[in-house]
Amino acid sequence: MPVAGPPRPRYAYQMLVLDELERFHVRMLFTDAPTLDDDPQARLLTQIQGVVAEYERAKIAERYRRGKLWRTRGGEVVSWKAPYGYRRVPRVGEAAAHLEIFESEAVVVRRIFDDYVTVGHSARQICRLLNLDKIPTPTGNSAWAHSTVLRVPRNEAYVGRVYYNRTESVPTTSASGRWSTVQRPPDKSEWICIPAPTTIAEATFDAAQAISRDNSKWSPRNTRQEA
Repeated sequence: MPVAGPPRPRYAYQMLVLDELERFHVRMLFTDAPTLDDDPQARLLTQIQGVVAEYERAKIAERYRRGKLWRTRGGEVVSWKAPYGYRRVPRVGEAAAHLEIFESEAVVVRRIFDDYVTVGHSARQICRLLNLDKIPTPTGNSAWAHSTVLRVPRNEAYVGRVYYNRTESVPTTSASGRWSTVQRPPDKSEWICIPAPTTIAEATFDAAQAISRDNSKWSPRNTRQEA
């Protein structure tokens, strides 16, 4: 579950837009300020309001971020998107928002683990069988992808551990001002663990991780690197 960063400054963009409009002799009117025209006081007021508005947006975003961290440390699920096999139950009164097992999807999760660990199918074989049985994907599509199947046996949510604050949003260098989601360090020191109902036994999950490590070791990409 990612954590959003503070908004990027917009005050500079405001001044660029105002300057561009003035070059084309466009008269600008504000609902909370006098017209600019050639009044230096009006221009100063508009600039101050822009800076203060940017500061207030940053404060609101920071309070929102800290509030979500405080709630997750108390065990509440704040992200609306639940892992496949679960549904998020919204906050009601004093009862915090939490996850519950969504059995129609949990059956598929258990099947994937069983095929992967007990039967010994590869992720591509499991993907083909799910598609043959016309089982919808986590996003509701009709065709499972290899990467989607692989994410299931690696997800600790199925043994009761959902993590928040494991990713964060960082600004990109693009002019659009978009943000990019990046993974925090894997030592989990900044991750917040939220308990969830278990779908898979811990031993089954550990066996799946061992299989994933073995498959990664013998992948063609890694054997080429060793050669």
